[in-house]
Amino acid sequence: MHEINVAVHKLQLILQAWSELGHTNRNTPEYQTLINKIRVLSVEYKALVDAPRKPGSSNKSLLGRNKCEPGLGKSSLNVES
Repeated sequence: MHEINVAVHKLQLILQAWSELGHTNRNTPEYQTLINKIRVLSVEYKALVDAPRKPGSSNKSLLGRNKCEPGLGKSSLNVES
């Protein structure tokens, strides 16, 4: 359950950073800082969500998807990094 709380907190931080980004001038250092923060938090969130649960439980991520399902490694936004 702790992993879910951490993932939810990461997602809230991502949403907050996106909100701040919407009010930030693109030509400022703060804008790039927010972009980097969103990228880092997103990677951390994805790792939490995609991680298998503790040993002894099924091989499912926090979202309950089986790690063997096709397309799991693709971004839902089809964004290349």
